Amino acid sequence: MVLANRKAVLILTLSVIILASSMFISTASAQGDSPISIFYSGHVSFSILGAEGLYPAKSVATVRISSAEGVRLHFKATPLEYQGAAKEKYVLDVTYSVSCDGGNYSFKPQDYLTIKELKGGEHELTVSGVVQIKSIEGQAAGPYRGTICVTVCAP
Repeated sequence: MVLANRKAVLILTLSVIILASSMFISTASAQGDSPISIFYSGHVSFSILGAEGLYPAKSVATVRISSAEGVRLHFKATPLEYQGAAKEKYVLDVTYSVSCDGGNYSFKPQDYLTIKELKGGEHELTVSGVVQIKSIEGQAAGPYRGTICVTVCAP
């Protein structure tokens, strides 16, 4: 019985992975359950001039979720890491934000954000962020990449 319950949880989980330039969706549903549909567009990207300061996202990702029943959302992100040839590991100080149904939430890559329950219906989420540069000597110039994972599941 425990194994059957564990499988049901895995079957009801939907994942959206938001990458720097693209998104992927993986879906599965159990027979007889209410369908959940997900539409996504855009990606989160930053343009950083190389000076100290705050740099809001220049583009955002939009995720639309439609479900007959309520859903729970979980957000997790990998660090925004330097992808160049330097031997040192450089990570940008980023805070991501999620706007959904009038609520605003934020999280850092080392954190885990859960939106406890969205009621059944249509929901639009906007994912953006801001990078803070405190010292230009602490960051290499070049490309950085991170991943934001959004998991949608039954509450």
